[in-house]
Amino acid sequence: AMAFIGDTPLGLGQVHLAACPLYHATAFGFTGFAFLLGGTVAVMADFKPEPFLELVERHRAASTALVPTMIHRLVELGPEVIRKYDSSSLQAIFSGGSALSGPLAIEAMDLLGDKIFNFYGATETGIVTLAKPADLRLSPGTIGRAVPGNEIHLIDEHGRECGVDEVGELYAKNGMMVEGYDKDPDATRSSKIPGGCFSVGDLARRDARGCFHIEGRKRDMIISGGV
Repeated sequence: AMAFIGDTPLGLGQVHLAACPLYHATAFGFTGFAFLLGGTVAVMADFKPEPFLELVERHRAASTALVPTMIHRLVELGPEVIRKYDSSSLQAIFSGGSALSGPLAIEAMDLLGDKIFNFYGATETGIVTLAKPADLRLSPGTIGRAVPGNEIHLIDEHGRECGVDEVGELYAKNGMMVEGYDKDPDATRSSKIPGGCFSVGDLARRDARGCFHIEGRKRDMIISGGV
């Protein structure tokens, strides 16, 4: 957690606006970060884009965590509506839960400032990678580089480690990993490789800058609003 915080603008005593549902690992996790730093959490019970901006202005929120669907709805407001609200206090908009496209990240930063931080993680692994605004401009769509404390391997269908721009299944290892799936040893076994690295079934590649990109899924999953 502290390695992640150290790579972001999160600081002591700030206000964090929790706009995702608190049953979701993203909202719950970033609320935890705020409390670690002695911050205050303002909770938005039902996300709507313009009231979201009003709450940022009212509470002088320094950070928030959104899924890409929410970011898209903010962008849809357009510059005239966005400029009606003072969002200058906002230093970081964390995006996770599903893939953040390169064009959406660029459009959002052009409207809101270079405040988008795209992270990759899962309930099973915690946060694995982080892309800063500069990464998103230079490597559009990236999930960034490994957060310190993470070991990442991209493994192809033959069990080999992937080279630059080769797509493979993303395996991670860190101190936050689950031991496995409850009463489902087959699922646990199929999610691990020797050495204890764990996969939730995402396919990824690493570009020449060392940034990771999600390229699809190896296992079927339905995602709705980041869930």
